[in-house]
Amino acid sequence: MRLINLALVSETDSVSKPAVNAVAAAIQTQVLRDVGPAWDVTATVDAFDRLDDVPATYWPMIVRDKIGYAAAGIHRDDDYKPYALINASNRWSLTASHEAIEMIVDRRQPDVRRALAEGRARAGRVRRRDL
Repeated sequence: MRLINLALVSETDSVSKPAVNAVAAAIQTQVLRDVGPAWDVTATVDAFDRLDDVPATYWPMIVRDKIGYAAAGIHRDDDYKPYALINASNRWSLTASHEAIEMIVDRRQPDVRRALAEGRARAGRVRRRDL
């Protein structure tokens, strides 16, 4: 089982460091209690003060005032380095949770796609387009 490390960082004054710490801890609980067992994944969620403090092995989740997309949040995978951008709003914590879970179980990841195919095969529902 591969370990995934997520880093939550705020680049806006509207989301405080204590808020980032609390949300990272809440998402960590959600990942350990709900996501990990359901998807057979292990992940950490840690808060960092600045993006420059995030180790290279972590996938950053960055809270900004403007993310450049007409969405509450997005996650991308540029040059095989996943990251998320989260719009600072009154629901940023919900968006951070959503993006974290999507990053962890994204269907484009080969191991997750394989697990999904194996699960469908056991259920007798595999179709080529699902892979």
